[in-house]
Amino acid sequence: GYIFDHYGATVSCLSAAIIVSASYGSIHYGLNYPGDELPLFLFDVAFFMVGLGSGLGYIAALGSATQTFRKTANAGRAVGFVSAGFGLSSTLVGISYHFVGVEGFFLLWAILVALANGMGAIVLGKYMEMEELEEEEPGSVALVQVPGQVVENQSDVIDDKQKAIKKWTTWR
Repeated sequence: GYIFDHYGATVSCLSAAIIVSASYGSIHYGLNYPGDELPLFLFDVAFFMVGLGSGLGYIAALGSATQTFRKTANAGRAVGFVSAGFGLSSTLVGISYHFVGVEGFFLLWAILVALANGMGAIVLGKYMEMEELEEEEPGSVALVQVPGQVVENQSDVIDDKQKAIKKWTTWR
């Protein structure tokens, strides 16, 4: 969540692509080249990194769907669709393992994850930029006080500041 919140969907998806693909690639290398046996703890680290990277991609998709549909009646449907897609991935993993076998399984998923997250970085990044441009509200007031400016009603300024803080701290 932190990377998505602070850097956006593009960085989350690209990070996921790099982390998961490198991890699956290292697992593939460790299993298929027995002359270069990897210690068991490196497999553990690689599988941990697969989970971490998968979470980054999932949060990028889930956060983008939430932001995009938050003001519509289809918000729950959009979030459910993303969640169902993530759940469906385990079925695809099992089917691909059955057809490819252990020899090519991790290499196949290194490539598939890199492609899927790379496309996600392109699509979600461009879409989120367009949405930010459309999101600016007409009539919104910047909370900058010019030195020497006389404020007639201090409570209006405080209310505006509270609204701005709430706006920037919710799903941003």
